[in-house]
Amino acid sequence: MLKKTLKYGLYSVILLIVLFTAGQVLGPHLASWYIKREVTKRCPECGRIHVSLDVFPFGKLFFMD
Repeated sequence: MLKKTLKYGLYSVILLIVLFTAGQVLGPHLASWYIKREVTKRCPECGRIHVSLDVFPFGKLFFMD
């Protein structure tokens, strides 16, 4: 029983690490894509824009003012 609990605990930790790493890599890219899309939708005459986000750690992206 203890082996099974440790195994599931290890799998959970590995899954969290993988999700956090994926968020670190993909999160800012997806957020900049979303911001660019919203700006061009609201201001079509703006032409081509460039959006760059540098957010570390990824969680700050959700809790910024």
